[in-house]
Amino acid sequence: MKIISIFLIILLISNSFSLCSGTTDGYVPAVSGSKGIIIPIKISLTEGSGKNYISTYPFVGITTQESINTAAIAAYYLSNIERKNCDIILEFSEDYAEQVDGPSAGAATSVILYGLINNLTFKENTLITGGINSKGTIVPVGGIYEKSLAATKNDFQYILLPKLSVKEKILLSTLKEDYPITILEFNTLEEMVNFVFYNSTVKENLFFFQNESKTNISVYPFFDSDLEDFIPVTDYMISIQGNSINSLTDPEGFEGLPEYYHSMLNNTIELRNKGYLFTAANRAFLDYIDISTISGINDLDIEDKKNKVLSCLNSLPSVEKTKDNFQWVISSELREYWARDKIDTLILYDDMLVEEKYFAFNELSYADAWCHVASALREVAIEKSIGQKIDESIWKDYAQKTLDEVSIVQNQKGHLEEDYHIKTAVILFNNGKYGASIYDSLYYLELESKDDFFIDENSIDTLLENYSQTFPSSVWGKIYHTQAYYLHKKENPNKFSALDIYRYADSLDKANDGMILLIPEEEEKFPCVPSFILLFSLFLSLIFKNSI
Repeated sequence: MKIISIFLIILLISNSFSLCSGTTDGYVPAVSGSKGIIIPIKISLTEGSGKNYISTYPFVGITTQESINTAAIAAYYLSNIERKNCDIILEFSEDYAEQVDGPSAGAATSVILYGLINNLTFKENTLITGGINSKGTIVPVGGIYEKSLAATKNDFQYILLPKLSVKEKILLSTLKEDYPITILEFNTLEEMVNFVFYNSTVKENLFFFQNESKTNISVYPFFDSDLEDFIPVTDYMISIQGNSINSLTDPEGFEGLPEYYHSMLNNTIELRNKGYLFTAANRAFLDYIDISTISGINDLDIEDKKNKVLSCLNSLPSVEKTKDNFQWVISSELREYWARDKIDTLILYDDMLVEEKYFAFNELSYADAWCHVASALREVAIEKSIGQKIDESIWKDYAQKTLDEVSIVQNQKGHLEEDYHIKTAVILFNNGKYGASIYDSLYYLELESKDDFFIDENSIDTLLENYSQTFPSSVWGKIYHTQAYYLHKKENPNKFSALDIYRYADSLDKANDGMILLIPEEEEKFPCVPSFILLFSLFLSLIFKNSI
């Protein structure tokens, strides 16, 4: 069964209201293959026990259910109304129900629920897509171009979106050449509600780039030799970020891009100097991808890009694992695999549409960036390749045990669509890359399977403070701790993401402790003594023995 990731866009058609009653018909855009489609939906309120129901058969995935739960929390919170015993029923058209899964129901569901709760009239010809968290922040979703294209072909006037990346803005700008649409970006549910129901004015900023303000955060409080070893990796990524910015020219209609990215570069360097090494390296990584994609927009030579990435990957040296370098080798192998997987899963064919070529080019830019990271990590691994060699088959049982834990959690959560990192962990295991399999299994267990939006504010603050004061012991535990600490302590903290990454760092510590315990003790080696010396020593011992 092909799962379609859902990105809700809702047009309010009817709205019959009382405090806990009413029905709204709307539409859900989705991606089927490489094209956008629109699915009819219906949302109702009714007296009950205060629960959410998705009335479809077959059942939709767990991520869709979670998105509806979060959307309801946000809508009632913004309305400042106690929900009590009001049930929410969401119905997808049965013709499409078995294809529905994905977390993107949030923003549209929250807006429509707000209208039902408060007896308000939805703005005509207005469409919404985006995820949402329980605090009402609109979060990015995928498939923006496909959903927007499907919406414009159905004559909608306004498209309400999460904050867009630069490459999304450039791609969406092509729609404005052919369709009379207004593309608007939003940070919060409250902003969307004000536009949809209260006619607030929102400026279209598709062609506007505001230089990033200076990062306001204290210096990272921990530092040791492992983090020092990561500095060349961060510096290398910053250097390719800077080189790509220096070669960037303004795409037509998007003046100011180099200045925008230079402000990003300056902040990246500041984060590096304050000790947030992973944060700086990751920002440089993402900016490099964006700039590479933007630079190729006028000449989308997919085959040339693919060949260059393959050349990079094939040039990566083979590095033997040792007790001192295995964490660096494993992390490099993971990124090499991610890059190769981008290439292997890319579907190319003749007569591709411009937007399809753009997507493919962007995917190859990711693979290119992963190869650069893998190369930099291998350089560190080579420098630390002395010492006891490791046959990683010693980790096979450990890796299998971790995969078994993943299967248990996956079944408990009801995750119908297998997570990318689970697939990767299984493939790496089957290829004998047991260390890399363990790392990606842990990524799923700590970052993809947790339900944190029900944790209260005091509890999460206590957890974050406890993690922030404990410096990890493993190489990658320390590196990820710098990222978690940044998300935790920055001016507008991202607490849930920080907690996820703190926990991932902690799980890497425990895994590496277990992996090190499985490394057999190295046999003590004695220097080889030539046989004539041994004979001479025996001769002397006999002489002295006879003289006593």
